[in-house]
Formats: sequence, structure tokens, C-alpha cells
Amino acid sequence: MLVDNHIHNKYSKDAEGEISELKDVLIKKDLKQISITNHSTLPGKYSFDGDGGMIKKQIRDYKKDIETLRKKLPGKIINFGVEIDYIEGYEKYIKNYLEKFGFEFSLGSVHFIRGMWWDQTEKKFNELIETFGSVKKVIQEYYRLIRKISDLKIFDCISHFDYIKKANINNRFFSDEEEFYTREIKKTLDTLKKNNSVIEVNTSGLFAEIKEQYPSFKILKMCQKKKIPVTLGSDAHKKEDIGKGFNHIVPELKKIGFEKIVMFNKHQKSLCDF
Repeated sequence: MLVDNHIHNKYSKDAEGEISELKDVLIKKDLKQISITNHSTLPGKYSFDGDGGMIKKQIRDYKKDIETLRKKLPGKIINFGVEIDYIEGYEKYIKNYLEKFGFEFSLGSVHFIRGMWWDQTEKKFNELIETFGSVKKVIQEYYRLIRKISDLKIFDCISHFDYIKKANINNRFFSDEEEFYTREIKKTLDTLKKNNSVIEVNTSGLFAEIKEQYPSFKILKMCQKKKIPVTLGSDAHKKEDIGKGFNHIVPELKKIGFEKIVMFNKHQKSLCDF
């Protein structure tokens, strides 16, 4: 049984497609449960290079589109979801936003570090290094924010756990074998375990320059040993990419020792077989 808990469409400005177009995709790919997770409306001055996420007045239409799709697919679980960009200091804004619009599923993501949006390019990563003074400090800050997401206990799932590596092509900035990096991962996974957080296995990295899912197999093996539950997310920004890479990643997860994945139904999570 497969699920996809990270899908964008036209309500995210960096994505495309109508929710109504997903009916045939869900049937063809035999997905039992999905969460449509468009980017949250960003607070105040924050934006993704001029894009501030969903426009609030569109969210009602977004929810109606999902309700219409549900009626056409009564056997499928389709969550009205959101990908929240965690920005430290805006916890109250985030909580109010989730409650006001009644989202049924939320991903917690880090795209801003100390208020700086980074688009995971080499140029932006170098700017972060200049700001913090070293790669080590950038990474420590990133994983501190991931731990904060877990400690808040308001998100259903943590998205693309080691996204900080996206610009790290051929280890141009750091190696995940370095002692400080492994130490940060262990500390962060201990926090997730304590809080019973769920990690998304995000397959989009397989089709980016990094050529690896988020998180890495090294981290997934650590998750399995700690019994940290995982779910699947394609991070699709067009309908053709829904479930993309699952045929590769599911056998690998089984090899590591994962027997089940997490399914979500309006914040309620349950374990199901692959």
C-alpha cells in the first residue's frame, strides 16, 4: 500500500496543475492516501525570492477543490494539507495559521535560516557560510531548527530532513562522515524519537543534482535502529511526479529493515504495510 504525503499544485506558485486532474493519477498509481501540501502563507517580510506562499483568500477554494476530489474518489484518503516553513520567532503565527484554516495535515520544513531564505544553490549556501562564519555553524543551526520543529509538536511530519545537503554536490562543502555532522544527526534523531516525530522519505532529491533522497540511507538506517517511523513524499510540483521514485525507494527501505510506513487521515496516523 503506497501513500504520498508531499504534493503541490497550482496553489503553490512554484507548482502547476489542478486538483481535479489528480483523480486518474491516484487510480493509476494505486495510491491509498495522499496529502496535498501547498506552501504556507509566509509572515510579514518573508518570501521565496518574491513568492510569499499561498494567498490566504485562495485557501477556501483550495479546500473546496479537495472536497470535490474526495467525492470522486470515496475509497481514497485525501488530506487538506500544508507545508509550513518554520521561521523561528513566528511560532504563534504558525499555530494560529494552522488552526484558522483547519488544515488536516502539516509538514514542517526549514527553508529559512536566521531569517535568510536559501534556495539550496551553491551561491546561497556560500552566503550562509559568510553569515555564520563556517559550514559547521550553518549545519548546526539547520539541525537546531529541525529539533525545534519536532519539539513544537504541532506538525504531523518533518519534511526533507537533511535538505541542507542539496547544494553539497560531490561533498563540495562538507562530508556526512565528518564527526560533527554525525553528532548533529544523532542529537536530532534523539529529539525526534523523544517526541514520536515522523520523518518523510522525500524522493525529489533522486531527480535533483544531489541524486539522493532526503534523508540519506545512512540516516535512514539510524532511524530504523531507533524505530523512528517514516512516510513517503514525492514533493511533486506537477501531477506526473506524484509517487515518482517510490519504485526505487520502497525496496531499499525494506532492505534496511522498515516493514511499515505511516499513513495519515486528518492528523491521525497509523502504520500500514508497503
